[in-house]
Amino acid sequence: SLAREADAFVHVVRAFDDPNVPHPKGEVNPLRDIAMVESDLIILDLEVAQNRIKKIESDLQKGKKEEEKEYNCLKRLVKELESEIPLRNIAISEEEGKLIRAYQFLSQKSIVVILNISEEQLGKPLLDRLKALDQSGAMAVIPFCSKLEMEILELEEAERAEYLREIGITELSHDKVLDEIYARLNLLSFFTVVGGEVKAWSLKGGTKAIDAAGKIHTDMERGFIKAEIIGFDDFKKCDFSFTNAKAKGLLRLEAKDYIIKDGDIINFKFSV
Repeated sequence: SLAREADAFVHVVRAFDDPNVPHPKGEVNPLRDIAMVESDLIILDLEVAQNRIKKIESDLQKGKKEEEKEYNCLKRLVKELESEIPLRNIAISEEEGKLIRAYQFLSQKSIVVILNISEEQLGKPLLDRLKALDQSGAMAVIPFCSKLEMEILELEEAERAEYLREIGITELSHDKVLDEIYARLNLLSFFTVVGGEVKAWSLKGGTKAIDAAGKIHTDMERGFIKAEIIGFDDFKKCDFSFTNAKAKGLLRLEAKDYIIKDGDIINFKFSV
């Protein structure tokens, strides 16, 4: 299914009470709703693992021993799943990870829970109880007052900053959600500027400059020469001016093995 192709899940959970918006289960209970989804993922993974085990057992009886390591790994995981433990909470070695990668187990994926709360619930201890649901840290729980955030986003930028200071909020939850997803997927962003048009590109952490060039176009990767780079913070100090950046010597040339950093602004030099 499409869910297995996902890198992570975002689960929006209702935590606010409103008699005008009845809950399908009759009462608002975010702990129950999160646990139900977790249980569904575990059951689906259990079915996949058990079916595969049956197939391997048949092959083993025929003398085919090449799948024995995979068999032992799956048997161990099934035992954990039967104990209602999601695979993301289980230590899996690099070798085991390679053996089970093709199955794209759902309970192995990270989950970011967006807790849809009311303004009255801001700062309440509900979040602590929800965090206790998953002590592994593989499930992030982020409170999100959608009504309040929608109103804030409708304000002009100057008014927005002033209002956030007044209510004691340093960062909007929708920014926290994006940061959390990027962190859990080990993603970063770099930027390109062409003819006044700025584009952001997402990459896995640890990506080399030549591979980043290929993200934009295969010709850039094939004919890579150098990457002209400046970090976002340095660019900000230059009043977002490449002329100022060059004058201050902050633009630098990097080779193909340079590891891209979050916020890098890059001009790829290439020839084909």
